Amino acid sequence: EAEAAGEDADAGDVGEEDGDDEGEAEGAAAYEAVDALLPREFWMPDETCTECHACGLAFTMVRRRHHCRVCGQIYCHSCSDNRVPAHLLRAPPAMLRSSSFDGEPRTGERVRLCDHCHDLFELKHGARLSQSGLGARLAAGGGGAPG
Repeated sequence: EAEAAGEDADAGDVGEEDGDDEGEAEGAAAYEAVDALLPREFWMPDETCTECHACGLAFTMVRRRHHCRVCGQIYCHSCSDNRVPAHLLRAPPAMLRSSSFDGEPRTGERVRLCDHCHDLFELKHGARLSQSGLGARLAAGGGGAPG
């Protein structure tokens, strides 16, 4: 009986390692995806979401839904109160041809990101933004283009 329990415990350890690999792969994919705007057709539909994807608070007439422009999930204002210059994010070619997006993002236009995607964006681009001085302008609430 003890041996059987030991075998089960070992089997659980293997599953945990596989889960870690899967989580790392998902994290790597999210890290790479944070460079591109997600076409509106792939956003989560408003009618399927009744609460914030991050904090779980229910949407009401006062607490409105907001889509992250990178992952397409729906968040409340508090969990998606981040803006980055759109020209720093790639727009997939299909997006440029669709009616939901009428061209390249304009310099200075800022798009909404959820806290998670914004953290990934800063992690990936933080050093480059700091070197260009853009990071300080973003933190101060300034635009993406120099004055």
